[in-house]
Amino acid sequence: MRDEVAGAYACGMRISRRASTLGLLAAACAGGSSKPEPEVTARNDAPKPTRPHVLVVGGTGMLRRVSMKLAARGHATSVIARTKTDLADMAAANPMIKPVPVDYGDGPALEAALRTTIAAHGPLALVVAWIHDSAPEAPLAIARIAAEGVEWLRYVHVLSSTVDDPSAPPSDRRQAFEAVDGVRYEEIVLGFVVGGETSRWLTDTEISEGVLRAIDRPKPRTVVGTTSPWSARPK
Repeated sequence: MRDEVAGAYACGMRISRRASTLGLLAAACAGGSSKPEPEVTARNDAPKPTRPHVLVVGGTGMLRRVSMKLAARGHATSVIARTKTDLADMAAANPMIKPVPVDYGDGPALEAALRTTIAAHGPLALVVAWIHDSAPEAPLAIARIAAEGVEWLRYVHVLSSTVDDPSAPPSDRRQAFEAVDGVRYEEIVLGFVVGGETSRWLTDTEISEGVLRAIDRPKPRTVVGTTSPWSARPK
């Protein structure tokens, strides 16, 4: 089985009872709208997952295919996004999608939502995170919460090509994640495509396929497309 979580079992991953006994947090409901909110809760008749719980952050846009593929493989797939309609559509297409409608820039709301989905669907074995720079504290906060109560967590951080800018100062990003107990950190850098004298950004399909390949073939760092030469980067 070429699956991202198979390696976790090969390494003897053991989930502590603490993570499985976390209580569900009460969800706050905002009223005042005449238009009903879309249903984003899990269906009572949903099939049981056959593989460990995974999380995709930003999983309704360019990583939508990644979310749907992981769900199709039998993972309970929690997806964080702000747009409830997109989450509801995905859950309707495959009930293994577990909607987590939250703004990851809101720290307390993010923590509550993460703890709720972990309590409902079990400890996380894999996190795939695409997070905008507008929420710089969210990536590490997610890693710390997801790693609580587990001995092994694979964290796949999807990053823009700017991290390979040769003029940028050195980053301690990897060291910060690897300092979290149990986290095995990997990076996927989204580059660009060079053809002759022109270049272009990756399509959503190319991004999703590249991320899925990296999930199936774990490495500390993967570049989808290229980031070299930097001078060829699309303007």
